[in-house]
Amino acid sequence: MRKTTIAVAWWGSGGHITPLVSLLNYVHTSNEFMSKCNDIYWFGEWNSLEQKACEEISWVHFVEIPAGKIRRYWWLRVMWQNIKDMLNVGMGIGCARWELRRHKIDVVFGKWGYVSFPVCFAAWVLWIKVVIHESDLFPGLANRLLYPFASKVFTWFEHQWEKYKWKCEHVGQILSLQLWE
Repeated sequence: MRKTTIAVAWWGSGGHITPLVSLLNYVHTSNEFMSKCNDIYWFGEWNSLEQKACEEISWVHFVEIPAGKIRRYWWLRVMWQNIKDMLNVGMGIGCARWELRRHKIDVVFGKWGYVSFPVCFAAWVLWIKVVIHESDLFPGLANRLLYPFASKVFTWFEHQWEKYKWKCEHVGQILSLQLWE
């Protein structure tokens, strides 16, 4: 049986990165999971919080991609930044597509943030399974855009995405068991 190769596309503040580190540490201690998993790759921006967090987890490989944030307020300077960031989104999709094929990724797990969009979209283009998690009460822009491409959506709150119940599953927040001890 071929082992699964997983990519995670996760970005944000420490409050969004810490749950992924917790999840990765948990699955690393699970012999059942690790026996089925080949490698885990963390896609993110260069010189970011996710890169620093990934450096502390020696068995997870960091893959750098460009990404761009779309700001939804309109000032002249912001409009220029949005134009530059749209180019970064396009480059990010291209880089993610290349890296997903190069590492033979089987599943992409995306969560909250603009870095997850290029990776998850490129995965969908390559017919790679996309799973996303939404930890906020109201889905963010990236997850709202990614919803049509995801095969499964996990939510923190029970009544999120009420009209799409068939695709969503309430799992709560991803936390380390060490927090409960």
